[in-house]
Amino acid sequence: MKELTVGFSKSKKKMPIASWLIMLYEGTGFSHTYLRETLRVFKDDLIIHASEGAVQRMSQYQFDKKHEVVEEFIIEIEDKELYQELKDKMHKYSGAPYSIMQNVGIIYVNIMKCLNRNVENPWQIGWNCSELVMVVLESVYPEEFSNYRQNTVTPKEIHHILSELCKKNLIKRKI
Repeated sequence: MKELTVGFSKSKKKMPIASWLIMLYEGTGFSHTYLRETLRVFKDDLIIHASEGAVQRMSQYQFDKKHEVVEEFIIEIEDKELYQELKDKMHKYSGAPYSIMQNVGIIYVNIMKCLNRNVENPWQIGWNCSELVMVVLESVYPEEFSNYRQNTVTPKEIHHILSELCKKNLIKRKI
């Protein structure tokens, strides 16, 4: 059995304005979501996340210098082909550009919802952290993610889905 960890974090920067704004807007103690893969080849894990200009793959050691882990969920995957599909997706999008404007578009979409207007995110080029995590996880939990759009999903929404799966004992909470 293989494991994939989905985590939620906040910035350790001295003045993490973007992180603060996301946490304020979302009403959460985290501003970021990421994927963690345990590699038996190295002493620490591999983190895959969208931040600072691109979808990145980095060591746990480097990630911990910039991010404070708030909570993690462990997903156990028995199907080897499914696990390989997830790894292929994580690899496929590594190096893709990050889109800060997509985050602005999420706010725009939410404002329009309040006005009873259904609009698409106008900034869909590039990736943000929650979009990356959703694209990987929807292969494992297609039903749970079916009501969410990849270009507007937020870390809070992903956290909610994982918390519900945890309540059903389908995944484990780590922190």
